[in-house]
Amino acid sequence: IYNQFRMILSNTILWNNSASRIGKEIYNEAMNLTDDGTSLILYNNIIKNRTDSKYLTNVFGVGLIDSGYNSASDPLFLNSSNPFGTDNIPGTSDDGLLLTVNSPCIDRGTANNMPQKDLIGTLRPQGNAPDIGAYEYASFAVTTIEKLNDNYSNDYIISPNPFNPNVTVYSLKENASSMSIYNSLGKMVITLNSIRDKSNICFKWDGKNSAGKKMPSGIYFARIKTSSRTDAIKLFLSR
Repeated sequence: IYNQFRMILSNTILWNNSASRIGKEIYNEAMNLTDDGTSLILYNNIIKNRTDSKYLTNVFGVGLIDSGYNSASDPLFLNSSNPFGTDNIPGTSDDGLLLTVNSPCIDRGTANNMPQKDLIGTLRPQGNAPDIGAYEYASFAVTTIEKLNDNYSNDYIISPNPFNPNVTVYSLKENASSMSIYNSLGKMVITLNSIRDKSNICFKWDGKNSAGKKMPSGIYFARIKTSSRTDAIKLFLSR
């Protein structure tokens, strides 16, 4: 990454990278500092060589702010040897640089300059604080889903269920804002924003993941976020 002016680097992953010509993973050549004296600010980044300064070439030696919310620890990626996942498409739900359940990067970031969504569209934060890196950990335990489903299922109408390939979830809660779909293993498939269908708030899913790939038949779980709580319901896809 090359910077000549002023840059804020937020929620990125620098892991086993090298410059093709000169310098290290980040090459900061900003000469004219801004009014606040900064040229490069780092938030919520996973940088493998951060602790021994091997990641940065700071030409003029000034203007760098490391917020402290960056990590050099092993992030426990899903599969770092295959960053694009089995579909070989970056930015989809099987990417190899997704965080796993015991990652030290989960809930360790700051909301400063935080993107509202991660690389595959998951809303931030999913936990008590945003995660460090490009992906927000969003696995959702099936036991938790079952409990939520028992409590609040009457607040939603699912049409049809089972479905193939389209389903509409109508919310009787006016403040329902987003719905994330998970498979039976708790892996997120896609996140959808609410829309208004005539006088109703609803979510429409076409049975595909965030990359546009058709999902197989099975049980899926919809996690619905409102302003005051998170609800969940079961969906049955039958192709």
